[in-house]
Amino acid sequence: MQQTTHANPFTINQEKIDMFLEHFRKKGRGASTLDSYRRVLEKLCHNFPDPGILDSDSLASWREALEKEDCSIQTKNVRIAAVNSYASFYGRNDLRLLPFRNHTSEEPEELTREEYLRLLQTAKLHENERLYLLIKTLCVTGSLLQDLPDITVEALRRQAASNMDSALSRMPVFLRDELLDYARRQNITSGPVFVTRNGRPLERNNVYSSIRKLCHDAQVSEKKANPLCLRKLYQSTQARILEGLQELIRRQYDQLLEKEEQTVGWKA
Repeated sequence: MQQTTHANPFTINQEKIDMFLEHFRKKGRGASTLDSYRRVLEKLCHNFPDPGILDSDSLASWREALEKEDCSIQTKNVRIAAVNSYASFYGRNDLRLLPFRNHTSEEPEELTREEYLRLLQTAKLHENERLYLLIKTLCVTGSLLQDLPDITVEALRRQAASNMDSALSRMPVFLRDELLDYARRQNITSGPVFVTRNGRPLERNNVYSSIRKLCHDAQVSEKKANPLCLRKLYQSTQARILEGLQELIRRQYDQLLEKEEQTVGWKA
């Protein structure tokens, strides 16, 4: 963790927690995520030896105690994510904590392009346009679930994102047009495109469940039924294209050198 000296202590209180959560609610974060973050932050606020004061030493001690708790690594990392998001929101990235690593976890399996197309075709057969567009967005742009609230009608219309490394900066025109057309037909005039019928942001568990069912129906291994596998398809496709471009550049360069040698070589 980066160590930075600040003159003023960093505080956590109910008012700051409420402001932080309201910001993320407006960004479209799900209710379950916000409730989870609230529980973590309010407990942190009241249980520290010096209530309301956060510094690198106290957070390091909190992380050590968290490591010893009898709960899953995923649960522990959700708590760390809550603290890290809170610190970043108030400009204290120096207090961000490293998440716990699961040394027994395996790399996500890679979805093939044939399987990806089969997922799209199956979603079309089921007439589930939202799931169709969700799968396409995750695979085409390499987005993660936390990127979905940033894919808004307003941002799509601007054709640009505030963060150049965002999903929108990697979104092709045809997909942007599909999303805008879908939003228009669903009467989504503002805010995130991927919402429930009641206009609420998609919950993580619902997304996983929908992808898992689609994989089953498309005869794709359910081990690949998660957004990380979809993202890996984007990354591997980009890598293969880049490798092909590098090979093409090498061949073109060799041809250039050969032509020059035929023209001005010593024995030409």
